[in-house]
Amino acid sequence: MGALPININLGIEKLVETISNVTGLTARGIRKNADAESYAAIKKAETETEVQLLKLQGEDKIAQYVLARNKQKVENVEEIVSKAKQQFAPDEQVSEEPVEKDWMTRFLNIAEEVSDEDMQNIWARVLAGEIKKPKSYSLRTLEVLRNLSKEEAALIMRVSSYQVGLDLLSTDDFGVNLTDQIALDDINIICGEELVRTFTPNKGKISFVLNKQALINIYIPTEVKIKLKGFKITKAGIEIMGLIQEHNYSVFYTDLSKYLKTKGATKVTINEIVNWNGNQYQYKQLEKEI
Repeated sequence: MGALPININLGIEKLVETISNVTGLTARGIRKNADAESYAAIKKAETETEVQLLKLQGEDKIAQYVLARNKQKVENVEEIVSKAKQQFAPDEQVSEEPVEKDWMTRFLNIAEEVSDEDMQNIWARVLAGEIKKPKSYSLRTLEVLRNLSKEEAALIMRVSSYQVGLDLLSTDDFGVNLTDQIALDDINIICGEELVRTFTPNKGKISFVLNKQALINIYIPTEVKIKLKGFKITKAGIEIMGLIQEHNYSVFYTDLSKYLKTKGATKVTINEIVNWNGNQYQYKQLEKEI
C-alpha cells in the first residue's frame, strides 16, 4: 500500500493524523484531529457488534472473553500512543514525508498485544521515531521486536555497549561472551560467521566511529595494524539497539583502551558525537584519553 496522505511537520499533529487516516477515522467523518480516544471508540463499537452477535448465537462465555480481550487491546494502543506523544518536544517539527500505510497498520496490530509497561515504552519510541523520520524502522524490525521478551530486550541493552563500529558487535576478550552470542543469533540480532576487521594507521592514527556517541582515535606506530573481532549486527539489530541502547560506555571504553594498548597503541582518545542525521554526523573534538 502507499503512504498515508498527510502533509504536516509538527510531531504530535502528524502522529494524530497518521492514526486517524490508517484507521479510517477521517473517512468516517470524525474530526480531523481525532486521536487514540477516537480510535478506541471505533474499536469499542466494533467489539460491541461482535459481542452482540455471539450472544444471539448463545455463546455468552465467548462473548465475555472477546469483550475483555478487545478492551485490553484498546487500552494497550491508547497507552503506547500516549507514551509516544511524550517523545515530542513542544511544537517539534518533523519530516513531512508520510508514514507508509502498511507500516502503520502492522504497528497498530502489534501494539494491541503489548501490555508490559517496559515494552510499551519501547514501542512508543518506535512510533515516535517513525513519525519523526519515516522508514526508520523496517517491517522486519517490527516483527523481530514483536517476538522479543523483556529478558531478551534487557540482553540487547546490555550488549549494545560492545559495538565496534555501527554494525559490528565485539567478540574480543572485552566483548560479548559465547552464551550471549548464541542468544543474539537466535533472535536475529547478529548473523553470519565471526568477522575480523583490520585497521591500518594513517600518519600514526586510526580514527573511526565507535558508536553513535563517540568517535575514537587510536594513536599507534604506522607499521602496526589493529584487528578487532565481532559478529555483524543485522539491520533489525541496529535499529533495535538504537531504541534500547545502554548509554553508559565507560567500562567498555576502558576495557577497549587496555586491549588496544596491548596491541601497540600508545594513546586512545574519545571524541563526542553531538549530532547524528542519517549517515551524517558532527562531533566535538574532546580528545579525552581513556
